[in-house]
Amino acid sequence: MPRKNAPLGPRSVVKAFPDTEPTQVYDGPITTNYFVAAEKRPQVKTLVRLRDEVIANPVRTYEISLHMVGLHLLSRVYPPPMEGTKVKSSGGAPAHHPLMAPFKPPHLHFVLKPPPLPPPRRRGPRRRRKHPTAPIGVFPPDNRSMFDTTAYPWSAFGRCRANSSFSGVLVGPRHVLTCSHAINWSAPVGFNADWFTFTPDTFLGSKPFGSTYGEHVYYYRRVDEDPEQPDDFQFDYAVVVLHDRIGDATGWFGVQTYDNAWDDSPLWWHAGYPYDAPYDSTRPTYEDKIALNGDDTHPNEHKMISHHADSPVGHSGGPMFGYWDGEPGPRAVAVQSLSGSSGNDASGGSDLVELVIRARTDFP
Repeated sequence: MPRKNAPLGPRSVVKAFPDTEPTQVYDGPITTNYFVAAEKRPQVKTLVRLRDEVIANPVRTYEISLHMVGLHLLSRVYPPPMEGTKVKSSGGAPAHHPLMAPFKPPHLHFVLKPPPLPPPRRRGPRRRRKHPTAPIGVFPPDNRSMFDTTAYPWSAFGRCRANSSFSGVLVGPRHVLTCSHAINWSAPVGFNADWFTFTPDTFLGSKPFGSTYGEHVYYYRRVDEDPEQPDDFQFDYAVVVLHDRIGDATGWFGVQTYDNAWDDSPLWWHAGYPYDAPYDSTRPTYEDKIALNGDDTHPNEHKMISHHADSPVGHSGGPMFGYWDGEPGPRAVAVQSLSGSSGNDASGGSDLVELVIRARTDFP
């Protein structure tokens, strides 16, 4: 008899989660924030043009142009830094909680497995390699598939930016689950972390659901590869509270505590924005049928979870997720943390779940 709330195997998933059509049209806002410098309040004019392209009758494409006058073009401006809350582990998250559940918007398709795109062609000069090697964190044959879809649940997955680009996923209407080590902890005085932006479902710079920035970050540790804190990567997750409720348009993942009883079973999926060519952190990839293995020497509250999913630089913060019977979408059990030549590691445990519940409770 299957365990209660155990993830389904890949074959069962396909049968239990058929692709579906949307049931209504989204009439909420889509927000993209711009930060500019000016001596006086800039003048902004909006121009909307109807283009000739017809996507599907009666859907057509429009061009929206913002004309901003009065800017100071000698200054570069970034989003504001974030306040933060350092959380202490309570020793175990609840097995069931309403804020742990996924949400599929009724205005989006559901697509379990997006059709993989062929790798893009390389442009420009190429350097000849005597001994070509796969990037760290990729184990030939490379099982990643590039994808481009606005269907749920892929709509809730996106690219984060701070000092660099990395990956994350919405786990609430304005709550992004990602890794702690990619957050820029070098913050101005009075703040916990520097600026952070999140763009869901971006592909080659497109922003079908807009983009927004972080206001507050919840974390257990500021993970920074300190050799004096060898257990830091057991806590390598953070939840960023966004300025806008972008998840109302995209939907979001649920979360679940990882159970070592699921070790070595190919139940899991992973997605990320890899740096390696030809993806260049602008094209997302996914992989399925992944086996995870929780470290038996770590407590259930915070543990490293090893795997061999192809997840090089850029995948950091990307979710490890699976599907539960009777639910509208997936739940994340860990986020990608470390890449190596012999194996990769994700970070999970009940502390991850507690962090999400705390952030969603304090900032609904």
